[in-house]
Amino acid sequence: RTLAFTRSVGSVSEIWTLDLATGQASLLFAAPSVPGNPFYPAWSPDGNQLAFVVNEGEDDDIWVTPYPLVADGFRRVTPDDGQTRWFPFWASNDTLLFQIYATGDPGPSIRAIDLTSGTETVIIPSRGGEWYPRLSPDGSTLMWNSERYSPNGDIFVAPYRGAALIPDSEHRRITPASGYN
Repeated sequence: RTLAFTRSVGSVSEIWTLDLATGQASLLFAAPSVPGNPFYPAWSPDGNQLAFVVNEGEDDDIWVTPYPLVADGFRRVTPDDGQTRWFPFWASNDTLLFQIYATGDPGPSIRAIDLTSGTETVIIPSRGGEWYPRLSPDGSTLMWNSERYSPNGDIFVAPYRGAALIPDSEHRRITPASGYN
């Protein structure tokens, strides 16, 4: 079992792995393997891919690489369009969910990208700021922090049925109305 994490040294970030059996930490990659600082690593469910964010100055994009690493295996999976995408996590071995701060939105929304087709779909539109999406272990429920009612945010859940918009009527706030982080 191996963890992946970001290590920052000054203004440079690197992706490292930690072997839980041996306690051995190893540098996996850093710039110039990718064109900027990598961070927020996330393993695919089968452990054969690693998604991560690369900051290239004006925007942050999501990249994927096979694991173990192979030559020329790094690929950008979101368009280089000036938008900021963060916190990737896997819904399946071929679908990533992430948060995006898109130009014109009142705050971040939650989207999915199909890694086979490249299709990006809004799952939770911004209602003031939608943050830190996660799926339940069985993949049936999406949980996220929303700032729609409070700048402190509230935890919401909704049924997850794949890369499709989840109607507002299915969003359920599970924290007190006073806000909870």
